[in-house]
Amino acid sequence: MYLLVGNNTLTSTNPGTEENRTIANGQRIRVNNNDYPGLHSTGGLFVTFQNGGPENVRKLTGITTAIAVSTTLDTSGASAINSDYSIISYYTPSETPQLTGLGTITVYNDDVSIGKVLATITYTDNDQEDIGNLALTLDSATNSGTSYFELVADEIRIKAIPPVNTYNLQMTVEDPCTLSSTGIETIEIINRLPVINNLPDSVSIPEDTADTTLIFTINATDTVTDPLSCVKKGGGTVPFDVAQIPSSTDYGVYKNAGVLLDYDTTSSYTLTVECDDGDDKVDAVLTINLILNQAPVIQNLPDSVSFLEDINTNTLLHTLTVTDAENDTVICTLNPASTIYDVSLIPPSNTGMY
Repeated sequence: MYLLVGNNTLTSTNPGTEENRTIANGQRIRVNNNDYPGLHSTGGLFVTFQNGGPENVRKLTGITTAIAVSTTLDTSGASAINSDYSIISYYTPSETPQLTGLGTITVYNDDVSIGKVLATITYTDNDQEDIGNLALTLDSATNSGTSYFELVADEIRIKAIPPVNTYNLQMTVEDPCTLSSTGIETIEIINRLPVINNLPDSVSIPEDTADTTLIFTINATDTVTDPLSCVKKGGGTVPFDVAQIPSSTDYGVYKNAGVLLDYDTTSSYTLTVECDDGDDKVDAVLTINLILNQAPVIQNLPDSVSFLEDINTNTLLHTLTVTDAENDTVICTLNPASTIYDVSLIPPSNTGMY
């Protein structure tokens, strides 16, 4: 049993003379494995071109009318008449299909999502009969790319979120004759760099800043990895460090413990902060300026006071008014110490002599 898959009708223009006819591209019948070319006449004869033997020739039984495409035909029970002349058909070799427009597609890692279409693969074939009958396959990919990409209706789509990397996707287009071409489509997933939003910058601190004081909060963000981790980069002699702020996802710059800052020795420090999103690192600079510590000022001395020799113990003799430019807490003492007189704080900011 055979199924008619297509037909061409030719009319002789010069009967009795050999004619060579070409079926136009696009009207030819695509021949596949196990297909037979056939000749049909509404008459009773089936004339072969040469004696091919019964195993190579099939004759329709009782068919004397036109045959419709997709008709199932019975070729059993009849033998062919052999002759040395008649009609013969020639096959036209199939041409190899070609992939077109392959190249490199670059995508940021914050712009990938499952199902996203990255590219539509195009291909051509000079055999018009093959249009619509070409098969496109994704054969392989570097860096486990077949785990992250797939072909759906000639489109490269994201199957799973791919890590930052370069993926070479090898594809093949094949026609029904198994002629094929192979090409590479490259997908580059690149990282969008993290950003330290508030650096470079500078900060000024007193030279008597206490140990482990937080002097600057880093504002670093990333479109994929957030929060970011940040560290101090280099600068081993810089008496400041970068650490995560307790109970926060932010990082800050702290004064190291056990370090005495001296404006007269070093009035400014440069600290390089590095933040990492897991794929790339960026750095920026914080300049730390020291403010020279100014001595407190006793506003109302020298002065004198008179009192009776039999004055009571712990009597306030004089009130000292003391100011400090940095608003530091000022402690006053007697120098040298005395067994007769003493000074102590009168809240909030004055000191009394007793």
